[in-house]
Amino acid sequence: MRDLAFIMLFLLLFFFFCTAGGFSDEKVEDLSLPVIFEYPSISGRDPFVPLVKEKKPLVVRKVSPKPKSEKKILPVVTNSGYTLVGIVWSGEEGMALIEKKGKTWIVKEGMILDGLRVARIKGEKGEVILIGKDKIIKLRLMEK
Repeated sequence: MRDLAFIMLFLLLFFFFCTAGGFSDEKVEDLSLPVIFEYPSISGRDPFVPLVKEKKPLVVRKVSPKPKSEKKILPVVTNSGYTLVGIVWSGEEGMALIEKKGKTWIVKEGMILDGLRVARIKGEKGEVILIGKDKIIKLRLMEK
């Protein structure tokens, strides 16, 4: 019964599509594409040219080494006017609280403080090392 209904539906659709063109007087247009399709260039760029160009090989030139300059040894200063108030650790990163003449800074390694770079915060020793152009300042926690 199901097969019979399927065959009847198929025959009905086949008959409808075969006769649909026969009743109308309209001409069927040729919808095929022309043999040659011309690409309309909008920007003037060829779409088949790659956007990425090949890199030219890098030419390496030998350069004579610069003469080594003597490293200047900076004096280490412990009495500088800066006071190390405390050191706090947050995970792997240490922060130091430093005072000088009523000003207070919270610094991390690598920060600049009055032209001095915070080079190292040593929590286990309780000291902070500041490096300037002409001196190294070593700050220690004061024991009370």
